Amino acid sequence: MPYCCYCGRVQHRCTCHQTDSPLQRFLALAVPSTPFHPCYQPLPFKRGVPPLLKQRQRAQLRQHYPIYYAQLVEQLGANCGHCGVGGQLVLDHIIPIAKGGISELTNLQLLCPRCNLAKGKLAYRCVARSSDG
Repeated sequence: MPYCCYCGRVQHRCTCHQTDSPLQRFLALAVPSTPFHPCYQPLPFKRGVPPLLKQRQRAQLRQHYPIYYAQLVEQLGANCGHCGVGGQLVLDHIIPIAKGGISELTNLQLLCPRCNLAKGKLAYRCVARSSDG
C-alpha cells in the first residue's frame, strides 16, 4: 500500500493534491510557486514517536543549534530554502521529529519563520533559491 511522501497518509486518504491542502498552501509561498509532483513511498513514516525520543532530539538540536545554523548558512547561503527571502531564518527538520526525523545536519534546512510555520509537519526538502530570482 503506497503512502504519501509529504503528509504520510495512505494514498487514497491523502489530500495533498487538493488546492486547499497544507502542502499546496506551502508550495504557493515560493515565487514562482513550486509545482506539485505526487510522490509515494512503500513504507509509512514512524507513528507515535515516544515523547522521550522527541525530547532527546529537541535537546540535541538546542545543544548544536549554532553549529548547525552556521554550517547550513555556509553550505546553502543566508536565504530561505523555499521562498528565497533573506533575513531571520530558523532551522527546520525535513522529516519532522514527530514522524521519526532526527536532529542531524542531513535532516535540517533553513527556512524563514513564515515558510516554517506553513510547512508544519509536512516532510518536504526545500530547494535553495536566491532572492534575486
